[in-house]
Amino acid sequence: MSLLFEPLGSPEPLQPTPASFIASDAIIAISADAIITTDEARHIIRFNRGAEEIFGYSAYQVIGKPIEILIPTRFREAHPAQVAGFAESPTVARRMGERRQISGIRKNGEEFPAEASISKTRADGGWYFTVALRDVTDRVRAEQAQRFLSESTERLNDSLNGDETLERLAAIGVPMLGDRCVVLMGDPAQQAWTIRAAHSSGEGHSAATPFLELPFDMTDAHPLMRCIAEGSVVIENRITPDVIRTWHATSEMQEAVTDLALRSLIAVPLIARGHTMGAMGFFRGVATPASSAADDPDLVVEFARRAAMALENARLYAEAQDAVVARDDVLAVVSHDLGNPLAAVRLSSTVLLRMMSKAAGNVEAEVQQVENIRTSVFQMERLIKDLLDIKRIEAGFLALDLERTPVSSILDEIFSAFGPLTSARSIELIHGTDGGGMQVLADRKRIQQVFSN
Repeated sequence: MSLLFEPLGSPEPLQPTPASFIASDAIIAISADAIITTDEARHIIRFNRGAEEIFGYSAYQVIGKPIEILIPTRFREAHPAQVAGFAESPTVARRMGERRQISGIRKNGEEFPAEASISKTRADGGWYFTVALRDVTDRVRAEQAQRFLSESTERLNDSLNGDETLERLAAIGVPMLGDRCVVLMGDPAQQAWTIRAAHSSGEGHSAATPFLELPFDMTDAHPLMRCIAEGSVVIENRITPDVIRTWHATSEMQEAVTDLALRSLIAVPLIARGHTMGAMGFFRGVATPASSAADDPDLVVEFARRAAMALENARLYAEAQDAVVARDDVLAVVSHDLGNPLAAVRLSSTVLLRMMSKAAGNVEAEVQQVENIRTSVFQMERLIKDLLDIKRIEAGFLALDLERTPVSSILDEIFSAFGPLTSARSIELIHGTDGGGMQVLADRKRIQQVFSN
């Protein structure tokens, strides 16, 4: 027994269809998934509304046609054998694409990723195959976008060199976000610009000649300039010679850009900490198929946000390095300038001690005070050397002058140097030793510095 099946969009009844397929027609007709049934010769006999929306054909256009018109060309040759193998197998239904991602092809020639299951039914002496197919383009795009953002962030943060980060930035977004990427960094007020570019062929700078080798020539109407001025996304869906003439003032640049056969552009500002440092533009060529990622402005904006943060980190790192160099220069100057008066104090105290040793009378107290001055001078000179040791400390090369030193000797020197200061503040310092001559292996001057601090 067989009944007529009228596909959606068909002006008249077409192929006879087994009754076993008719029971669920109402559900199949309204399903958002594509439900496609073929006979044993792989001719389409069922094509529901979901299939019409996914593939772009009306049912009337495909009924009676081979199923291979819905399969990308590179897979068509192997398909008949795969169907025959499934017919001979004991399996009644299975998922398709277990080993690889399967794809469909729309009426307009666009391929799309899909998930599908196939089942078989024997009726009227032959096999009938039904495929339930779902377009998973959105899910695949989301997965690709997350993977792209994760990998690009890792590559951008792999270096804190500003120039290297800028070079990577131009290349990372190609071809995911466009055929060409142009990055423009600078400040309109200063008219100082830095440009980087990349091309999907991997030719890099050689493919970006108009942007790098010709004199800088972008008018205020150029999307990148507008991005920097306005701090907002600019989209050009149709780039024509007239549009290009508004972007560039010189005929040389206009001709060079026209020769690139550009179709569309999305330009996004590079903003970090509220400051617009530049902009990046992703171009697509006329001959390039539509890119799923490039059609997602949110993805481009998120990539630009991460790129701007990487550039800002590189800038801050460069500033920190400059600050370290400036600090070392200051330390060198200060250490030198402090050394001169200290040398004078040390020399004068030495002469004074000699004079006092030759003088008549009891000058023991005065001699002690001068000795304290000399000790303090030696400590200050040591501190100056310590300032110059900062570079060695940061590099992990600070050397210690270790020697066996009596503990009592160290304490005597410390109390001698700081006794007058503590007495003036009504602080009494007391230390005692066991008289056993205990010694420690230490850098004598560093230990005194510890106690001093």
